[in-house]
Amino acid sequence: MKTLNYITYQSFPASTANSLQTVSHLNHFSLKGWRVRLFFPLREKDSSDDINELSNSYQIDKNIEVKGIKHPYPFGKIKLLEKFMYSISHYLWCRSFMKKGINFSSDEYYMTRSDWIAYYLGKAGNNVIFEIHNYSKTRNYVLRKISKFKNVKLIFLTEGLKDSFSNLPSKFEIIPSGVDESLFEEVSIRNLDTIFVGNLKRFGQSRNIDFLIKAFSESTKLKKIKLTVVGGPEEEIIRLQKLISGDNDNIDFVGSLDRKETISYIQRAKVGILINSSISIHSLKYTSPLKYFEYLYADLNIVAVDFQSHHELPESENIYYYKENDILDFSEKIIRALENEPKLIDKTKITMSMRVEQIINMFNT
Repeated sequence: MKTLNYITYQSFPASTANSLQTVSHLNHFSLKGWRVRLFFPLREKDSSDDINELSNSYQIDKNIEVKGIKHPYPFGKIKLLEKFMYSISHYLWCRSFMKKGINFSSDEYYMTRSDWIAYYLGKAGNNVIFEIHNYSKTRNYVLRKISKFKNVKLIFLTEGLKDSFSNLPSKFEIIPSGVDESLFEEVSIRNLDTIFVGNLKRFGQSRNIDFLIKAFSESTKLKKIKLTVVGGPEEEIIRLQKLISGDNDNIDFVGSLDRKETISYIQRAKVGILINSSISIHSLKYTSPLKYFEYLYADLNIVAVDFQSHHELPESENIYYYKENDILDFSEKIIRALENEPKLIDKTKITMSMRVEQIINMFNT
């Protein structure tokens, strides 16, 4: 039996799309007969490696071995200078873990989203795949260091993200996000008009959800069209509800839901919305959002802000693009998307099962 060791600086449980994607990867490796081990830092007060608690949050396969590692570093405990605290804590935790964490074997396989774990694993000669979701100066520095390691392979979510780095190992692939097809069931009723799914803030900053609220509560074209918002946190929902003008009742906040409930809402909708702020370079140029693939798999038409990152998504030619913060243009695209039937696609190409097959092929080459 092959063993995958997934080592990450992420925290679990968490409601982020990144943590959902990680667990989905692990589940599908396990479904394919692999022994799977997850290692991560207990860096938040709610961090837990209790498999029952994680199963309640993610429907994680209970055959997966989960190990939370001590994190005696400031990030997650001190709320000042968070970017700096993240960087130094990340480095110190990775260095300590690699010295004391587990007994590594060259016969096993390793996957990570952490720069420093990728560096130390590569330096030790392990067969490692480093998955890259965004750009940073630290990451560019680490890639220069590991570019000479033949045992390190990279996955980029988009072509644009790959092109932002100056030095790359010889082996890399561009593999967009994938949807966990096991979460979907047959549905016959679509009683929701439009839906937005996701955290209402990104990296602690606005995702421009304010624009959605303004558009659906002020545009005469949209006042009779229902918007369902799935996601939190609760304090952000309360703030956004105060922005609804007049006595409008066409905007429904349902809060954070588990994965099955979220997918159920998506499958009942007709149009999915992708929105973010151009203040975020990641959103503007590099993102490959999980919800996009869930919208696609559920046969929704998709309305998205006209960002470079969205043009690089699979099937992007079928997206209805609108100009950022332009209510009139947004309204027209929503109405057009509601009027038209969605284009049929080959859904197998966007599944997590297919993505994991691609990763396994990378390990074997």
